[in-house]
Amino acid sequence: MSTSTETAPAGSTVGGPVLHAQDVTLRFGGLTSLDHVSLDLYRGEILAVIGPNGAGKTSLFNSLTGVYLPQEGVIEFVPDNGTAISLVKNGAFNRRSNRKPHLVNRAGISRTFQNIRLFNALTVLENVQIAAETRSSSGPVGVMLGLPRNRRNERAARQHSRDMLEFVGLRGKENAIASSLSYGDQRRLEIARAMASDPKVLLLDEPAAGTNPSEKLGLAELIQRINTELGISILLIEHDMRLVMSVAHRITVLNFGKVIASGRPSEVQQNPAVIEAYLGSEAAEEAAAEAEAAVATDAVPAARDAEPVEADAEPEIESEAEVDAAEAAAEADAAEAAAAEEPAAEEPTAEEPASTEPASEQSGAEAQAEAQTASATEAAETAEAAEEPDAEAGSEQSPAAESGQTAGSRDRDTNEEGSA
Repeated sequence: MSTSTETAPAGSTVGGPVLHAQDVTLRFGGLTSLDHVSLDLYRGEILAVIGPNGAGKTSLFNSLTGVYLPQEGVIEFVPDNGTAISLVKNGAFNRRSNRKPHLVNRAGISRTFQNIRLFNALTVLENVQIAAETRSSSGPVGVMLGLPRNRRNERAARQHSRDMLEFVGLRGKENAIASSLSYGDQRRLEIARAMASDPKVLLLDEPAAGTNPSEKLGLAELIQRINTELGISILLIEHDMRLVMSVAHRITVLNFGKVIASGRPSEVQQNPAVIEAYLGSEAAEEAAAEAEAAVATDAVPAARDAEPVEADAEPEIESEAEVDAAEAAAEADAAEAAAAEEPAAEEPTAEEPASTEPASEQSGAEAQAEAQTASATEAAETAEAAEEPDAEAGSEQSPAAESGQTAGSRDRDTNEEGSA
């Protein structure tokens, strides 16, 4: 049985289920493609169906649109009037039956294909107009006779087709041959053709396959516009996880024909069963270990907050020790600064040699000799100061005067010696 629990996404503006599938089982001989698959697409919702290759995604689309007849299960479509339409049911004598694809489309379900299926020889406008005319009430007789009502219906279908082309961004390419379009534009053309029949539910089978990153970004915006502006519920099959996570309201994951997970994108992204389906059991175990580590990491701050008194006691002890260390460092710095400011001891100069004996031990004779030497030095300096003007004028005197001055100086020296 399915492990999914289908509920409307919380906080969204979607209504009740518009497409309901319950225990759908599809077998091809001994191969089970779908194994009791159940899902609900809600009105106004974008539901993505993802899974590895061969998981049964396209088989589910073919069962919903009448291409395949499942051996078990029920599929119902609920239009706006609220009356459920059985797409797959058990008939008389327990005989299974389903609606044919054109009747499913007329009920209000349209789809695109994994491989583009366009009318390559027709123009872009003609491809879309074929789908638009499925809503027309014109009969074969009226078409052959060209009755006024049929002409009005044809004009309305043509204008509706132009509106759909403009909506998907193909305005101005109406007369181009479909096969001449780029791959991305062909994808848009197929979506425009599917919308031309005014569906209530749009099934997109890998619309981003083969497109480049720029085209995928535009496609994501287009899918959101179809959902919000036109009010169409979308069931999306896609392998590009970035696109799926950006547009889907909910995600259902298939693997080997079974639903292994269903929920919001953030929930499915962390589901171990989904990780194992895509990356293997080892990756799932690593993801589980990382999740446990994250929970343990989050529990540590919670434990610290639970005991605020003990957590605050240790910082107080550490702060007192830090204060004592700071005070000791400040005292040491002050002592070093005081030592640096003390004046260095004066060293004795060559003119005034330091005395190694105390002043009290010097004799009186030595003191008198020093005094006489000082007075003689002063007298000599005075005499030299007085002789400086005479030296300047000495260049004008005769040699005799110079000899007289020399004799006079000798007499003074002799007198000074005698007095001594």
